[in-house]
Amino acid sequence: MNRNTLLTAIGLIFIGIIVGVVGITGLQMTDKVSAQQSAERVVALGNPTYTPKESMQMMKAINQAFIDVASVAKPAVVSINVEASARSLSDKPEGEGDAPDDMFHFFFRQQPRGNFPMRGSGSGVIITSDGYIITNHHVINPATNNGIIKVVLDDKREFRAKLVGSDPLTDIAVIKIEAKDLPVMPFGDSDNVQIGEWVLAIGNPFQLTSTVTAGIVSAIGRGNLRVIEGSYSVENFIQTDAAINPGNSGGALVNIEGKLIGINTAIATRSGGYQGYGFAVPINLAKSVAEDSSSLVKSCAVTSAYKFKALMQPQQKP
Repeated sequence: MNRNTLLTAIGLIFIGIIVGVVGITGLQMTDKVSAQQSAERVVALGNPTYTPKESMQMMKAINQAFIDVASVAKPAVVSINVEASARSLSDKPEGEGDAPDDMFHFFFRQQPRGNFPMRGSGSGVIITSDGYIITNHHVINPATNNGIIKVVLDDKREFRAKLVGSDPLTDIAVIKIEAKDLPVMPFGDSDNVQIGEWVLAIGNPFQLTSTVTAGIVSAIGRGNLRVIEGSYSVENFIQTDAAINPGNSGGALVNIEGKLIGINTAIATRSGGYQGYGFAVPINLAKSVAEDSSSLVKSCAVTSAYKFKALMQPQQKP
């Protein structure tokens, strides 16, 4: 073997040794990195307090949104108590009869038989700063014949209210108190409500004033429930799983922007209490009824009807 051939062979052997060492070192480093990453994953999965920073920030933002909506909307929801003189069950006015299906209930619509003093309780929503309040027909129904309507604000002030008008076919009514500079609930657009969006129900269940519950919109356009009596009744409810109970009638269903999208009206229940199925009259329908002087403002002068319609125009959120 000549000198050149020997040098070439030695060079090839040396290169082979270097390549082998580098390859082994690389594999060892890769194994170490993989092992470290696996260990980090195990630590992360095994540590129950581990929470990504971004997720925590998102949860805090959602939590604050609920707090902000409740603080803005709650002052515009009132408690309503109604008293009327004694009368017989057979004298009940239109819209106050028992529902064909016992599963669906207005709140406080059951009354004892015989002669009795009529009483009702519920909630309402302030829609103008000078005291117009929207609620359910069945809440104020006992007071339609010279009854007494008492309103308690969120700040505990009490007022006597007068009935502006009421429509049993949509279960919407408007009452008025003499006050100024009241907190107002801004209107949303119920036509844009989406299934799955967050909502708050605000009212006075079981006399627990200013109660706020949360849920989602479960369905829209819910009809054929036969909740509202009458051949020409209009049922186009927003369904929600936000907790609604007796005393919530006439209260607010509010979206995450703090805008009024519905008037809480009824529940589907076998027990008489909340079972996850609440129904609200869409605010667009309620506004339409309130603005229609022929169906709502039954006893007011024409000038009062036009004034009320002007007051019901959409309001901007403060």
